[in-house]
Amino acid sequence: MARIDEIAPDLFRISIYAPQIDLQFNHFLVRDEDPLLFHTGMRRMFPEVREAVARVLDPSTIRWISWSHFEVDECGALNDWLASLLPPLDKIGCTVTWTDQTGAAQQQPVTLDQLAISPIDLLWLIKPDAVQTMAELDDRILRFVYATAAPRPDLGLTIAYMTAPTGAFSIFEVTGLVRSLKATVQGARPLRASDVTLSNDARPDQNAAVFVDPARVIGPAGALATLSNDMGTLLATQAPLLADPVANRDVIVAGTDNLIDATVALLERSARFGTPSSGWGFAYAWRGRAVADLLGQVQTLLTRWTATLADFDARIAAYDALPAATIDADRFKALRAAELLISTEPDPAPANPAALRATLDVKRNAFVAKQGQFAALLTSGSTLFVDLLNAVNALLPVTAFDSQPFDLAAFGDRAVLLAQDLAANLANQQKTVNVRRDGAQAQIAAYNAAGSPATQVQVLQSAGQALFGDDLGIVPEFGLSAAQADEWANAVAPAATTALQSYLINTLNIDFPVDEWLHGAARVRPMLHAFEAATMLAGALGQPEPVLLPAQFPFVAGAPWLAMQFPPDYVLDSDRLLYTAQYMTPFDKSARQCGLLLDEWSEMIPATTRTTGITFNFNRPDNEPPQSILLVTPAAASGSWQWDDLVGALNETLDLAKKRSVEPTQLDATPYTALVPATVMAVTLYGISISTSLAVANGALRNLETASNG
Repeated sequence: MARIDEIAPDLFRISIYAPQIDLQFNHFLVRDEDPLLFHTGMRRMFPEVREAVARVLDPSTIRWISWSHFEVDECGALNDWLASLLPPLDKIGCTVTWTDQTGAAQQQPVTLDQLAISPIDLLWLIKPDAVQTMAELDDRILRFVYATAAPRPDLGLTIAYMTAPTGAFSIFEVTGLVRSLKATVQGARPLRASDVTLSNDARPDQNAAVFVDPARVIGPAGALATLSNDMGTLLATQAPLLADPVANRDVIVAGTDNLIDATVALLERSARFGTPSSGWGFAYAWRGRAVADLLGQVQTLLTRWTATLADFDARIAAYDALPAATIDADRFKALRAAELLISTEPDPAPANPAALRATLDVKRNAFVAKQGQFAALLTSGSTLFVDLLNAVNALLPVTAFDSQPFDLAAFGDRAVLLAQDLAANLANQQKTVNVRRDGAQAQIAAYNAAGSPATQVQVLQSAGQALFGDDLGIVPEFGLSAAQADEWANAVAPAATTALQSYLINTLNIDFPVDEWLHGAARVRPMLHAFEAATMLAGALGQPEPVLLPAQFPFVAGAPWLAMQFPPDYVLDSDRLLYTAQYMTPFDKSARQCGLLLDEWSEMIPATTRTTGITFNFNRPDNEPPQSILLVTPAAASGSWQWDDLVGALNETLDLAKKRSVEPTQLDATPYTALVPATVMAVTLYGISISTSLAVANGALRNLETASNG
């Protein structure tokens, strides 16, 4: 049972002693408003650690988990403590927020499954830390929100990648896992049959039985050809209009929103092939700016008219307060001055001021009604530029109320320029698509003429790269010879893998040998580090962690696993291939295999004995001088050297050297302690990382004292 000590107020040390290795593991718990657990411990200790934590506080209230370094004894149980390879896409998302035209806050949760993408797409849609924007992912999220929530284009949508939809993880939370998975996928290469054979025994013909389903390339090639045709159809529709933009101005302007939506749909399909410059955010940005500028012009009019109306009302109030004796000429003058504020079309002079005063009330009502119609546009929920433009146009002209012009011609000009830009952009995209289509079709035509399966795979690989770009990699399936298939099946049989780890588990008490090996090798192998990170992050996100299955070739029943410590009496008399893999389905020796090879390397296992010779030093002309010399002078000028003098001088030198040496404890209490370099060594019993194993001396003094006392 774990021991709990409160070593300071609300600071607890949880100690667990492992008698098999005579070593104590300490974990620290801080109890406050945001409890912290420092060191989570090994997985096999998890039940004891959790039970100990529960004796102090509710484990579910722990807010922070930390560790001093990244090794299995410090954070191996992190997966058991955190709420949980890649979650389902409907459990990953973000939240888009905006303020609508009425001033109300709005938000739209978006999950990745709603964007019609696949998990592998995330590796390229989610950018690394050094890239500040995720352009294509932004475009896809905005397209979904515009299609479902229909916010007005000028409202300014904010994508909160750190805010998750209810019951889901945020995109920000999975970026670490995506980063590790991308490093794993990009750094790996397709597995070959010869990879599971000793290098001296591998033959080129082993890799001849390879296969790739041609439909994986032919299908996308057909989709790309259809895309090119659809682009050509839209361009053919626009070409006669843009040939004479002056004569066709009204038609071009009226079709602005339809052209934007049609172009965006084609660019979205093009982006799925990884074509450059296939983003469509610029089209949404244009519509947003155009609507904002249009409504801004309306707002400018309303601001001016509001001030005008206030001035008019002040003048009418002043008129109504004129003394009764005011002559008609002065009254007409005051009313005409007020009239010119809200009307550019004065009525003929009536018979008397009272009649003109009544007419101004009618004109004021017309002015206010027109003002209200313009104001209603500011709260319109229309999502289309053309609808708003037509709505403003319907309120024109305003020349009867305002002498300043209200001209919308600039917006028509902008729409024509947009149509020309979209056509040019789409024409360039079609050229790129056609180059890829033609290149892929040429390779597909060569597929049927390929003379061997390996050539067919290479042709399809080239066709895929023509379609999707040079980054594409196709992972072929491969067949096994009967002998290799049988040996592989024997090596991964449950009894074989159990026997392989038996010594480590039953004798050395290492509960999870493969985990220990992975965590140690990951410290010095970048690809394994990426896989390790992906494994741990997947568990933290609630996904089943990949299970690694070790195998050893040539298969020998009962042989120990040579990746870690093996029995001292085991004789290693030949090379071995250690193959550790994650199998998505149980190994079937009769089926084709397919996989990614993450890493490979060679190691020399030191022998327990080594034949050597006796070496000695002798003087020769090219000997290098020592780094220091001891110059001895005779104690007395007797004319010859005495042996005792030489021995005495050497002993005196050594005594003086000891007097000049300083122990660390003598410096600890002085300011010089900061100048002494620190020596930090990890204490581990097993070779899970590069370290100085001081733990092997645990209990040595106690055992010696016990032995000496009989």
